[in-house]
Amino acid sequence: MISPARLAGRGHNHRRPIRLWVLCATIVTVATACPGGAAQAALRVQIINDTGKPDQRIFVMLSGGSSSDGRIANNVPVKLSELATRGFVLDRLPGGRIMFSYDSPVNNAEPPRVPVRYDKVELSYPGVANLTAVDFFGIRFRLQTLDGRGQVRGMLGYSAPTATIVHSLVSIPGVRRALVKTTGGQFARVLSPQLSPNSYPSFRPYVGSMVGRRIVVRGAYFGIPFQTFVYSGRFDNAGSIALRGTITSGSGRPEEGETLSVNGAVLAPAIYTVDGPYLWGGATHHVSDNDVYAVIYRDLIAGFAWGYWGGRYGNDTRSWIGKPPFAAARREHTRYATYNPYAAVIYKYSNAY
Repeated sequence: MISPARLAGRGHNHRRPIRLWVLCATIVTVATACPGGAAQAALRVQIINDTGKPDQRIFVMLSGGSSSDGRIANNVPVKLSELATRGFVLDRLPGGRIMFSYDSPVNNAEPPRVPVRYDKVELSYPGVANLTAVDFFGIRFRLQTLDGRGQVRGMLGYSAPTATIVHSLVSIPGVRRALVKTTGGQFARVLSPQLSPNSYPSFRPYVGSMVGRRIVVRGAYFGIPFQTFVYSGRFDNAGSIALRGTITSGSGRPEEGETLSVNGAVLAPAIYTVDGPYLWGGATHHVSDNDVYAVIYRDLIAGFAWGYWGGRYGNDTRSWIGKPPFAAARREHTRYATYNPYAAVIYKYSNAY
């Protein structure tokens, strides 16, 4: 979990064309809507190279589908020199990505420590376009969404040079172990705690600092049915917690929900990866369950990742609304990690998620 998700290109208007600009750090990707059928316009993607490298040394790969004009096939890297000026056209791309790499092609299952510099932009059409650093930081991006008249409707991107971001990341204790270089010894990427959790400071002291404190988790599950919840509990001497409370479905009355328990031994390691086990109903569960209990667990973990628990805003999630996370949420500096430091850097220098 990086930070509260921030998206660009939220949906699209089927009645008029859309332009999507994706500017990659040093690569500029332009997506321009062109006339299509009555249901939706097609999306023309043009990539403009601003890296200082020749187009022949920049590779582009579309993952999740092929372009409708036959210029780029699903999971087949092509040189930018083959796409420059005209780009390619998309009629549909569910859950897709555009991947960029320098000097060598990559695939959509590339090992995170491969010595090739690459990164990705998430693009679903119809849908959304996102910048993501959940797995790693490799290339700076900037993404603009424009309407059919060329007016900017939204923008995502990095606000600092690559060197500044990398310096901030590798200054985190232990993170040089997460630094990946190219075969020539140049920067390739910094792996996130999601892929290299042991390269980042432990959260065990932070969990330990919460012993004896009561917390309140309030939120909503935006599924079917829509549900809201209010749960609370107190951390015991081992850092474990049992959360109890009520769940309300739709406009109905609050009803007592199942007790959700998290063992202190697995809580701290899960703060970086958000994939630890928790118990309810006599069984072990995970966030991939995608239900109201998964949201309760996720919000518990997020409170640690963003530095809210035990911080200046109190231990009720309702009091955090609109309040800045990470260092701004802490009362004082400690020698141990009290928020996800990787996420804090990405949050400071971008609006990627």
